[in-house]
Amino acid sequence: MAMTAFLGVAAAVALGIAPAQKAFAPFADPLIFVFIGTFMLARAIFFHGLDRRFAFAMLALPGVGARPARVLAVFALIGCLISMWISNTATVAMLYPIALSLLAVLESHGDGTKRYAAALLLAASFAASVGGLGTPVGTPPNLIGIGFIRRELGIDLPFFSWMMLGVPISLLLLGVAVVGLNRGAPATAGAALAARIDAEHATMGPWTIGQVNAWKAARDMVTEGCPFVPAACADPAQFDPWSARNMRLSPDGGVTPAPRTTGDRQAIAASYRSGLVFTGDIDIPVIDWRHYLEDQLNMHNSHQSFASRKRMLDHDGRAGNQVIWFTDARPAVAFDQTPEALAVMDQWMANIRANPARGVVGNKPALAVDRCFDTSGAQIAAGPDVWAGILDHRPAGACTQKFPLYGTSRTVAGGPIEGGVFACDRQSVAAAIARGLYGSWRPSAQERARLQQIFPTGVCRY
Repeated sequence: MAMTAFLGVAAAVALGIAPAQKAFAPFADPLIFVFIGTFMLARAIFFHGLDRRFAFAMLALPGVGARPARVLAVFALIGCLISMWISNTATVAMLYPIALSLLAVLESHGDGTKRYAAALLLAASFAASVGGLGTPVGTPPNLIGIGFIRRELGIDLPFFSWMMLGVPISLLLLGVAVVGLNRGAPATAGAALAARIDAEHATMGPWTIGQVNAWKAARDMVTEGCPFVPAACADPAQFDPWSARNMRLSPDGGVTPAPRTTGDRQAIAASYRSGLVFTGDIDIPVIDWRHYLEDQLNMHNSHQSFASRKRMLDHDGRAGNQVIWFTDARPAVAFDQTPEALAVMDQWMANIRANPARGVVGNKPALAVDRCFDTSGAQIAAGPDVWAGILDHRPAGACTQKFPLYGTSRTVAGGPIEGGVFACDRQSVAAAIARGLYGSWRPSAQERARLQQIFPTGVCRY
């Protein structure tokens, strides 16, 4: 598709209709580079989340969020201003999710009238259309018209000369549209709407470098304690193995929920590109052995072995170079399978060295298969089907039955077992409860209020 525009020109050159220099000259027109610049600008705005930051900064202005009519007016103004610099379609695509989240708040309070919902969504479309008139780059026809005037009349229209005429027209048309659309806007639910806007704005936090996780911003971090700084271990109060001092925690021990953060899309993309996130691209022998610690609520969840396998399967459909071993640790760790794993791995590597043409999977020794062991290290079962029922719908295998896997808060909510989700589409807590996201649990009014306090911007909708 990217080369389609060149086909007609290339055909004209091939058929002798025009020389290459003349045929391709329009592609070097300065206006083409202005087009390219606006596309790059739009991509940068979306990539860094500047659009949402700008939108919620304006919606969170004093006196705006508490009045649905003012929300619509400011919402339209946002669309108009953004559309002056990027395409109408891109502007509307950015505004619609924001509009839907605001409408969900009104609906939950019985004020989500269809008229206001239609008006808010139409405001995005109308605002983007009139905003495109404000600058030469607001919409492609503006640049095409400027080029036509220059070519046919010999008149150049400077950027700001266009804006002196275009911006007043855009604002006038926007005002007319807002007055018409705002008829019948609900006057209630203002506090809930303002709270939702403030919560969304708060999750963005201050301007920082890109972050994926919920640690403090780099400028707010302090020196680690014991055991990371050995000198600090002389003071028992400095024992901080989980780096709690650099976490974004509740300021009052849990009464007020810890502040929420929104993952920076650029940082998320960088974590994948740099290899910080395992995507399943691995072609070396892997023996994934661990003690079964589910009964201890250990942070090294047993499902992580299968999360890795699922990522490998998702990458290229193969995971034959990985074998999974579990050793029972109930009621406590009693046997270390490491020496056996190292011996099997040594044999596996020796086979590869001796017969490289067979590849990794073709050189697996007999014991390099999925296995599980009891607390004494004795094998319970081995073979390709012992973990059946975890990543497929087959009956549970022998090891699957012996070592049940427990879900996490994310998998229970519908998230994939392989994980790797740093940002997600969201739904309100009320919508999640209505969908049965919490299973048989039916939260009381107090519990529902606490959930909404913890997740003011909603929960993931996987």
